[in-house]
Amino acid sequence: MNKKIYSITYILIFLGILAVLNFISSMLFLKLDFSPQKMYSVSPATKKILSRLEDNIIFRVYFTKNLPNPYGANGRYLRDFLEEYQAYSKSKIKLSFIDPTGNEKLQREAQLAGIMPMRFTSVEKDKMELKEGYMGVSIMYNDKTETIPVIKDTDGLEYEISSKIKKLMNPTKKTIGFLTGHNETNPLEIPEFSGYFGEKFNSKMVDTTKEDIPADIDCLLIVGPKTKLTDYEVYLIDQFVMAGKPVGILLNEYDVAFDNFYVRQTDNGLKDMLNYYGVSVNPGLVLDLQCQRIGIQQKQGYFVINNYVEYPFIPVATKFNTENLIVKNFEKLSLPFVSSFETNISTLTQQNRKFIPLMYSSRESWIMANVYMANPMQKYMPSKNNQMGPFVLGGILEGSFDSLYKGRTPPKREKAKDSKTKVEIQPNSGDISEVKYNRIMLSGTSSIVRKEFLSDPTCVTYFMNILDWLAEDYDLLSIRSKGFIYRPLNKVSDAVRLIFKYSNLLLLPILVIFYGLFRWKTRKILIENRSKEILELKN
Repeated sequence: MNKKIYSITYILIFLGILAVLNFISSMLFLKLDFSPQKMYSVSPATKKILSRLEDNIIFRVYFTKNLPNPYGANGRYLRDFLEEYQAYSKSKIKLSFIDPTGNEKLQREAQLAGIMPMRFTSVEKDKMELKEGYMGVSIMYNDKTETIPVIKDTDGLEYEISSKIKKLMNPTKKTIGFLTGHNETNPLEIPEFSGYFGEKFNSKMVDTTKEDIPADIDCLLIVGPKTKLTDYEVYLIDQFVMAGKPVGILLNEYDVAFDNFYVRQTDNGLKDMLNYYGVSVNPGLVLDLQCQRIGIQQKQGYFVINNYVEYPFIPVATKFNTENLIVKNFEKLSLPFVSSFETNISTLTQQNRKFIPLMYSSRESWIMANVYMANPMQKYMPSKNNQMGPFVLGGILEGSFDSLYKGRTPPKREKAKDSKTKVEIQPNSGDISEVKYNRIMLSGTSSIVRKEFLSDPTCVTYFMNILDWLAEDYDLLSIRSKGFIYRPLNKVSDAVRLIFKYSNLLLLPILVIFYGLFRWKTRKILIENRSKEILELKN
């Protein structure tokens, strides 16, 4: 009887220990991720967002079971990923995984949430069948709902989920102003940017040729002006900086026409202001032998042939300031028709300001001045007189700023020469001579937002990161560029390349032959030794 009591007691103690361990394990989460950039784990930025949750957040995942791959694998990945979210939210995330197949009520519920069925083709029992399934997520928080209608792949999934959570927690939008009136590129006309921008920010187009910069703009973006800004327009931008509001300036020293590759130098009128702030733009374009390959169509008789050539006018940067969130997880970035920056250390030091480089060209880069043609079929090589890289292709000015017009009479707006254009002449009011802290983002090219280069996802991510940085939305910056892995082979000489090539072709057969000869010789010696032993025994 005593033995039974002891056995039951031990079992109860064992079950109690299991229960305690299970409770502790539900509060803690451990995952080992050895992939580059921790691609399969929740990032610190997401953990920070989840730590700020004040109430429960409900995830309803409408995902049809047994979908053909890769969609079925995406569903399993999504479940694992959301369970990790749940662990780091301290159980404030409530998960429901729902298969609406065959249930009209659940299907109606999913469609009301904005998740529509998708059609797939699958091969089963040697037959191709058309199937219908759901692959969406509804997220609810404090009577507000956000939806991810379709999860087709896992790239960028963490960014999409975390941005939805952050939007639910803080639905207010900042207003970004876009400078217009000087033939600037308008990113909002490009689908890759317009949808994202409309969801996260308010936008205002600011034509400084006709109006002052509105006071309700939180930050200003200048994307490649092709005509010169007047002194008054530069004054408006200078005063915007003095108001402590961040500015992003994407410059174009040259305008390149893609139909004939003719190059025209531009003057945007911003150089004097930047020089005064302590940064100058080097004249010319940076060319780099570490560059992007592009396809060029050539007509030969009745045929059109695609030729793929290395194009030094599109340097590929691989060296980044990984401490800065704009380029934290970048491993490569194509920068078409880019110029470089130099700093005036004495000016920066005197005004208690610093310049933080973001990315550099390679050691095989050089600057070509006075560019008139950028023909991709021409071979470009540096000469002995060229200064070789690396060069700074983008950076951030940060610290205190003095106004370009400090101690000077500010310019007035000029009357329009065209009498048909109505321009309201406004007096300068409340001139600001300095600001204790502000920041300006500088890029040596604005071509990253041209539709010709948007096939490179890093260009899209780079520009979106600039927007988030200007709007001080730092939480999501490092997540978006997660997973951009770039592992190029090191460049070697032709001789080394030939050695590797023929070593791969011939080394293994030669080793097999040598091993065969070795085995043949060994066996021959062994047979001879045995024959001698047998003869000795007979004698």
